[in-house]
Amino acid sequence: MPQILVIEDNRGDAGLLEEAFKETKLMVELKILNEGADVLNYLRHKGKYSDSKSPEIILLDLNLPEKGGIEILKEIKSDPLLLHIPVVVLSVSDRKEDICMAYSMHANAYLVKPIDLNRLFELVKCIYMFWIKEVSLAKG
Repeated sequence: MPQILVIEDNRGDAGLLEEAFKETKLMVELKILNEGADVLNYLRHKGKYSDSKSPEIILLDLNLPEKGGIEILKEIKSDPLLLHIPVVVLSVSDRKEDICMAYSMHANAYLVKPIDLNRLFELVKCIYMFWIKEVSLAKG
């Protein structure tokens, strides 16, 4: 089963994403991390994440405590062993500056979190259909 790594500190937003994937009956394993500092250890299979699975895609919130989303994105995309993993920014921000910054750090896509639950379900289906079903992904 493909894994989607969600990096989201807001438990309410993380719960809505879980609900959306469950309700749309998409066959994925969601792994949610809420601390930016854990992400690289997870992706590199270090420490308590030594048996972690490599995700097919990462959904990354920008507004994280301590280590922010842009910093995490930069670290992932500068690591030759991780840069092949698509990173889709999923943020409440629709600010041009945030969007441009994410793309300048090599985000694969930038999506604004919808407020409407039905729209979130549609967005989750689109993410799944495109990134899991249609795109040919390189494996690390």
